[in-house]
Amino acid sequence: MVEFKSIYPGYYTGRAVHIHLMVQTNYSVATNGSIISHAGSLHHIGQLFFEDLLNDKIVTQGVYANTTYSRRYNAEDPALIDENADGYNAFASTELLGESEADGILAYISKLLNIIQLHTDANFSIAIGVDPTFVSSITSTDYMTLNPGEPSASIVT
Repeated sequence: MVEFKSIYPGYYTGRAVHIHLMVQTNYSVATNGSIISHAGSLHHIGQLFFEDLLNDKIVTQGVYANTTYSRRYNAEDPALIDENADGYNAFASTELLGESEADGILAYISKLLNIIQLHTDANFSIAIGVDPTFVSSITSTDYMTLNPGEPSASIVT
């Protein structure tokens, strides 16, 4: 089981709102605490999506409303169509943690992974994680999150 805290994800031109997922073992950690993604055994690459009704509410607020990117809806996103093929589900279930989205959102999904399978046909040389030296002028009130700035992932056993 994996648990993480995050701001609500954004989107870029041509894509629906989503979060990229990677599952790997035997990875290396950089000096800044981020995971070096090409340094381990990569078992799963996927994406997690949210229902358009929720996305419609979020993208009208805060920094999301000021973007120049054009959002694609879920039914138009080819990656989502692929992720949902053959009976799979790439949508997170969501629940409000208070009266509105601004109070936080709990999202959850179950994924069954074949950890014996390895992805070896590409070089995923991105680093993921939190850079503790990064300074930003964006404040926590710009995002809908309960605990901004906290490290984003932990493994729960």
